[in-house]
Amino acid sequence: PQVDVLTCGIVCKDISGLNNKGKTERSLIGKSGSALHGFLNYIQCNPFDKRPTVVILECVARLSLHRQVDPDARAGTTYIQDELAKLGYAGEWANVDAKEF
Repeated sequence: PQVDVLTCGIVCKDISGLNNKGKTERSLIGKSGSALHGFLNYIQCNPFDKRPTVVILECVARLSLHRQVDPDARAGTTYIQDELAKLGYAGEWANVDAKEF
C-alpha cells in the first residue's frame, strides 16, 4: 500500500557508543546496516510517484559523528542524506531531546 509519511527507527545496536564492536550503517553485515538497506530498498522499489512524500528517521546521536568504522569521511547522517538525495529526497537531520520535544 502507498503511504504519504514513512517513519523508521534505524537500529542503533551497531552505532551506539555502548557497543565496542560497532559496525558501519553502510554494510549489510550487522543489524543497523541491514535495517537501513531494507528501508532504502523499500523506497526504491516503489515507482517515483508512489514513494512517500515525507520520510522521518530516528537514531542515536552518534550517527551524526564520523566513526572509525565508516569507510569514508562522511558521518552516518551525511551518508543517509546522500542516499536519500539519490532517491529524490531533500532534508536535514536534527538532534532532539525527547524530554524537550
